[in-house]
Amino acid sequence: MHLLFNFFTFVVTVSILITIHELGHFLTARYYNVMIEKFSIGFGKTLWEKCDKQGTKYIIACIPLGGYVKMLENNNKIQKLKNKTYFCEKKNWQKAIIIASGSICNIIFAIFIYWIIFFSGIINYRPVIGNVITNSIAQNIGLTPGMEIKSINNIATPNWDTVHDQLSNNINKNKTFLCISHVNYYDNNKKKTFNLYNYEANKFNNPITDLGIIPLHSKILPIVTKIENNSAGMKAGFQLQDHIISINGEIIKDWKTFDDIIQKSSNIPLNITVQRQEKQVNLILCPTNIIINKEKVGFSGISPKIVLLHKEYQKKYFFHPITSLIQSIQQTWNITKLIFKKLSEIFYGTTITLNSINGPLSIAYDAKIAAQYGLVHYLIFLAILSINLGIMNLLPIPILDGGYLIFLVIESYKKTPISPKTYKISYYISSIILIILMSIALVNDLIRFTKI
Repeated sequence: MHLLFNFFTFVVTVSILITIHELGHFLTARYYNVMIEKFSIGFGKTLWEKCDKQGTKYIIACIPLGGYVKMLENNNKIQKLKNKTYFCEKKNWQKAIIIASGSICNIIFAIFIYWIIFFSGIINYRPVIGNVITNSIAQNIGLTPGMEIKSINNIATPNWDTVHDQLSNNINKNKTFLCISHVNYYDNNKKKTFNLYNYEANKFNNPITDLGIIPLHSKILPIVTKIENNSAGMKAGFQLQDHIISINGEIIKDWKTFDDIIQKSSNIPLNITVQRQEKQVNLILCPTNIIINKEKVGFSGISPKIVLLHKEYQKKYFFHPITSLIQSIQQTWNITKLIFKKLSEIFYGTTITLNSINGPLSIAYDAKIAAQYGLVHYLIFLAILSINLGIMNLLPIPILDGGYLIFLVIESYKKTPISPKTYKISYYISSIILIILMSIALVNDLIRFTKI
């Protein structure tokens, strides 16, 4: 049943994204009156086919790993309708719009998903402090777990988003004294004032955690729910649902304690005791190095179990349609920036390795997990994948849409078309590179899902 559910969610997810992408090409080609021969979702043997009055064949094929819109070429034996044109007859800027419209449609689809989520209401958490980092600013001014941040500089903070925004808005300003009114469940409102004058503003990647505040979003338990491929955790022999009991004899009651020890122990062997079903198992974990904020920290490659908080900590917020649209555009832009950041890390070879490349099995697994958490989580997962697909297709690789756009730019600059031989060689080389990357992704998937 698990395999069937994984396969079903994978097929549905990929089919939706491919349909949206190819629909972008299709609609713009139709708008510019280009004769379309085929509109296919999937590759390989045809499972379903239908032809419309304009001569376009709509196809669903058996391999749901892609799709295509085939526009009629002037050397094709199929007769062109009188009111239609060939793709090659269009101006370069029209060709560019047709080629880029697939990715644009993916981005618009993501914005639409986020618009639905914001408009239908999103659940956010009250800003209750879950924990306070030792020797942090938060601890020095007397903040303790269980307190709730009510306002910052007399501006109400009903959720963590508003806390984040208010802290961020005051970091680089001359007004460095931030007044936080907070309350726990037994005391009346109190005020705490702290000074950020001597604090380095560039450290504020997340002003909440940088101040030493750990939000009470949910309970994070030291139970293994995910193991990264070729990670220290996989090499140590961790299995799903292992409950971490101790490290070097120190009892582990929460995930934060475990994670703090791991980060301080890069390349240091640690004796880990886990509860595995009805027996205790001893493991040797040697955390690897990763770079965070230009510092080396230990990394285990395992993920904890997250238990959502009770409804008393939650509040649902509804947005006006226009506000929802603004919020959805902003959210899509934030994810786009994050993707470009990761692409730059791949280009410069900083933190991304070949082992981190995931394939269809990982997509199927992540889709299943998102679907199990509910419709909203699945829609968010779908939106993120849609943005990824849109951006990846615009990369300057000849076999992708971005490569074709580069050729159009070159042709516009040269005023002459690129030779068929150049097209053929570039497509051949890029196809080999793409096949190699897909093979690496598939091997990583197989290693990950056969060892855990």
